[in-house]
Amino acid sequence: MLIIPLERLIKRSFNHLKGKAGSIFIEASLVLPLTCIILITMITMAMSFYRNIYDQVQNHKEEMMNESHRLQMEAVRIYEKIF
Repeated sequence: MLIIPLERLIKRSFNHLKGKAGSIFIEASLVLPLTCIILITMITMAMSFYRNIYDQVQNHKEEMMNESHRLQMEAVRIYEKIF
């Protein structure tokens, strides 16, 4: 007697899942690619920002090696120590 209601319950639950399976696939087909695009965009932006900072540091190092800038920087450092 217990087997028949259990079989009906299983059939009902599978029928209920069949109706919602399509909406789950549609949601996954929209959310997953959008999430991937957002992550790729964020990684690309971080790499771009890092590259810009790296270029600025390299330019700054080159300017520091220039003799005329070295004297100016020493004057600025002395001025900053005073104030």
